[in-house]
Amino acid sequence: MDLILFLKCASLNFGFSLPMLVGLVGHFYKSVEGQLISAAIYDLSYIIIALMASSGASIGFLRGNKVMELFENLNIHTYRTPEKFNVIKLKIEKITTFVYYYCITISVSMMFMSHILDSDCYKRKNKGQASGYVCGQIIPAWFPIEIDYFPWKHLLWLINFIEAAYIIPKMNVFFVSYYGCVILIINRIEHLKKMLKSIDVHGKDISLIKQEFKKCFIYYSEIHRLTDDFNSTIGFAISTSQNALLGSLIAVMEYQVVMVIKKIRNIFICKPM
Repeated sequence: MDLILFLKCASLNFGFSLPMLVGLVGHFYKSVEGQLISAAIYDLSYIIIALMASSGASIGFLRGNKVMELFENLNIHTYRTPEKFNVIKLKIEKITTFVYYYCITISVSMMFMSHILDSDCYKRKNKGQASGYVCGQIIPAWFPIEIDYFPWKHLLWLINFIEAAYIIPKMNVFFVSYYGCVILIINRIEHLKKMLKSIDVHGKDISLIKQEFKKCFIYYSEIHRLTDDFNSTIGFAISTSQNALLGSLIAVMEYQVVMVIKKIRNIFICKPM
């Protein structure tokens, strides 16, 4: 099931983010070629963020019902509400709301500022020194062919806008949800430890002791099930190995695409003698 889910996520991630990621890899290639180390590091950080954001959004689309079921089950308590549960829950909700709207505000603001204030790129374009670069984008992009005109430039801008205003804020909420789920599950484990410590194993009522141990076993099974649900949804989306593997595969394929297109372009464009 995890392999099928991984392939679905990879397909959705690759399909939606392909234009943006190709442009990013192209810009990274040009930065390395021009020995612009700071620009290359900047590009690489954007590639990692874009991959993790679209991967998290893919999990949301593909396993949304399972994620909602996990959140609902975290609010259900078979044997009394754990200590500090309501305080922890309220704190997580406040952090989630703040992070979501903060990310939307910052991302959209940077998007419009980049569109208006990318004067350096526009100057180089006017001098004919920025062939292949797409100006006015929050995410830097370079393509082997010129697409800095309508409708391709505006289509790329729209994709970047969706990434900045929807996918990246959702991904940041996923990070907060990851933290929140871990804290709430740990809170249940602490509650289970207190239940076990409260059992009087030296008591004379054997049937009562067995009943208390049975409750603890059932409660442990619930925690185990919640942990499995967490690992197959939010935990899977933020998995380091999953994102590293996906990122490596896409980076290699996109680098090959950029190089092939560049070779084809050199073949068909006649160079002056």
